[in-house]
Amino acid sequence: MQIVENWAEIHGTIVRCEESERSPEFTIAYVNVKEVRDVPGFKNLIRQHADRPLPVHVPTKLGTKLGLNRATTITCWIRMAAPNKFFVHRQHLTVGVSDD
Repeated sequence: MQIVENWAEIHGTIVRCEESERSPEFTIAYVNVKEVRDVPGFKNLIRQHADRPLPVHVPTKLGTKLGLNRATTITCWIRMAAPNKFFVHRQHLTVGVSDD
């Protein structure tokens, strides 16, 4: 499998969070994506997957610090590491409470 450097910016609402069984240092935030934007200079592999909640891996300590939970809106850069496995960029994550 060829590795492609990829990033996309997403905006959406977390529908649930759970601990990662395979990587205990990560929490998986399932995000209903409302918008996907290209990040200049990087291939966007996310757009085709945004029709369902995306399982975004967030470092647990960062998620706790930011108060990530159900109904939190996030805007962040994510990358696809493997099919159905997405990781957040620690320096490009902002949060807010959804008004839904």
